Amino acid sequence: MEVQERVDLHTRSNLNKKLMKIMENKEMFYELLEKETVKQLAENTNRGSVQDEKTDSSDMIVCIRVRPRLEHEVELGSLVTTRSSNPSVLVMDPSFDFKDRPKVSFKKFKVDLSFGPDELNEDIFRKVGAPLVQLALQGGVCSILSYGQTGSGKTFTINGMLQQISTEIFSYQNNIKGPIRLHLSYFELLGNNLTDLLNPQSEQKLEILEDKFGKVNVVGAKEIELESSAHLQQLIEQAAGHRKTSVTFKNDTSSRSHAVCKIRVENTFYKEAEDGCLFVIDLAGSENGSDSQFHDKERIKESTQINSSLMSLKECITNRARASENPQKHYHIPFRGSKLTLLLKEAFELESHKVCRTVVFANVSPTVVDNTMTLNTLRYVAPIKEGMRTKEKLVPDPNNPMNWSNQTLKVWVEDNSNGKVDPKVLCPWESGKQLLKLPEVEFIRRVIESNAAIGQKKAKVFYDKLWTVFIDARTEDRKKKVRQRFRLKKDEVYGKVVKVNEDETNKFQSCINNDLVFKGASKDLSM
Repeated sequence: MEVQERVDLHTRSNLNKKLMKIMENKEMFYELLEKETVKQLAENTNRGSVQDEKTDSSDMIVCIRVRPRLEHEVELGSLVTTRSSNPSVLVMDPSFDFKDRPKVSFKKFKVDLSFGPDELNEDIFRKVGAPLVQLALQGGVCSILSYGQTGSGKTFTINGMLQQISTEIFSYQNNIKGPIRLHLSYFELLGNNLTDLLNPQSEQKLEILEDKFGKVNVVGAKEIELESSAHLQQLIEQAAGHRKTSVTFKNDTSSRSHAVCKIRVENTFYKEAEDGCLFVIDLAGSENGSDSQFHDKERIKESTQINSSLMSLKECITNRARASENPQKHYHIPFRGSKLTLLLKEAFELESHKVCRTVVFANVSPTVVDNTMTLNTLRYVAPIKEGMRTKEKLVPDPNNPMNWSNQTLKVWVEDNSNGKVDPKVLCPWESGKQLLKLPEVEFIRRVIESNAAIGQKKAKVFYDKLWTVFIDARTEDRKKKVRQRFRLKKDEVYGKVVKVNEDETNKFQSCINNDLVFKGASKDLSM
């Protein structure tokens, strides 16, 4: 769609009618916006930009990326109302007071990292993408998701991540002991329908199914072993060319499906270790009424399916983040609510014994035209961090390895290995929580290093033994919470059971008996 054509559509849109008055007073608003920006950014600088959680240790990392203005937005002279100041994003809302005077209100959102229009994909990857690649190569489950309004730069961000991954993953591979084999599958998901982007002509139906062991598999998807960085980049470009896109009011190549790139990591040296996985997911763009004003019937149906799956994903991400930071409290994670969340089961499931880490990019537009959707996007991701900050202080469970100190952990290792595993090698300084976050491959390597007589199979059994203690403790804790919630619910419905004093009960029974005697005597007299 040409720039002028998009400008014409914008002038005919319902949203433009609301913005005309603001644009008529653009110069006044421009001064107010600049003053508010300087004021808020100065406050942010004075307070410092120290993050509440370190991104290298958190299971859930939330990033915001503000894209630059597009050609038609520059042509229209749209006001810039969203500014990035790491780790916060400032959104300003121009309007009029009751005396019809221009005013600007603001809302600030704080996350782990925020990136402005001038940030390059290479810099962003080094900060958040590179640690995930290294963790996946060691057997972890890592996910990168990009969420936002259609036309907000999601696909640009994900393509940048994939390009950096294809360049760097083979160099990172050299740092891992033993030969690594990488396998790629690439498919798109719209509602419950899957299409293989590496084999789009195939008539075989793709399904996301759980096997009897609870492992999720994409049945029918083509998987190709990767040979080099160039080979990976070629396959990514080939798959992207088959993805479903449409021309919309906001974007010439609007993604109408969730594109899932899965890289499976097979460690052929430690054969007992399970495979690592790296998911890179370009989510379809969320849309509101103004975005879909010029949609046909098919586009509207697609938008409904997209928004439904995004809401399911939000609930899973939010509750998983809260459960990670509040292990003493029970949170239900409905990962079976959609095919997309079922695919990411290992990343969401609390009973998973794999080290998991997820990065969520919230992509937003910078101009006043998209203020409503920008705020919706930020409100979508804000609860993830808010839930992680409102951590309740409860007494830790001493049976849960997550709460063990280094000394307690060393005693457990010594006792449960009959002295065969040297705790000074397995956990020289780590706490129980830190050891549980150790990738499986590294855990097995340390066990074998501590005692050369221990083979890979026995090292894997010892790894599973620690995780069994952890999962059993957490499962028992969750059962207690569920029972407690059930009791509270019964009390709300039926009222609490009140214990009555035994003396009071005897007095009450005596009164009843006397009353019955009196009634019987009255009956005899009347006869």
